[in-house]
Amino acid sequence: MSESKYLNAKLLHEVSPHLTPVYKDLAEEIGLNESLIFVQLEYLTRISTTEPKQGRKWTYQSLRDLKKNYFPYFSIHTIGRAINRLAELNLILIGNFNKASYDNTRWFSINWDEVEKLNSLSVSYGLRQGVSKRDRESQNETGESQNETGESQNETTIPEILQRILQRILQRLPPTSLRRRRIFQKIFLRF
Repeated sequence: MSESKYLNAKLLHEVSPHLTPVYKDLAEEIGLNESLIFVQLEYLTRISTTEPKQGRKWTYQSLRDLKKNYFPYFSIHTIGRAINRLAELNLILIGNFNKASYDNTRWFSINWDEVEKLNSLSVSYGLRQGVSKRDRESQNETGESQNETGESQNETTIPEILQRILQRILQRLPPTSLRRRRIFQKIFLRF
């Protein structure tokens, strides 16, 4: 894969700088926290105005800035663990292109070769529209259900999905983190 192709790579979605979408399939594949941070880092690299390095777009963010600007409901340690996990999965690249040797601000880029292997995401390189593996598989199925009425289709609504995600999050939180529970409930009760 040519490195210049990475300069126009993006996921097939639009993200607001202050609203990070929850992709259910991605969250199931790599984890909820990791998926939220990954999607935000992808957005930040896409809009980055820094000069490309190593044929890729990069964004530089401190953990404190990520918490302050995008994830006030996560602790700095949670953000750090999610970033480390994304690096372990090889979905993001971490670099240091700072001019001052004492500046340890980390730079992040998306490893598109690995992202393409995910079942839950589509990647677009410039004008070419990508289709996720899961979509390709479902398009190739020749089921009798295509001619059936909507009764057999998945009728789960978005609020129901969000409620399930909230329940999973709350189950993972220790009972002592009452403040975190209230924050997540406030976030999800808006839907």
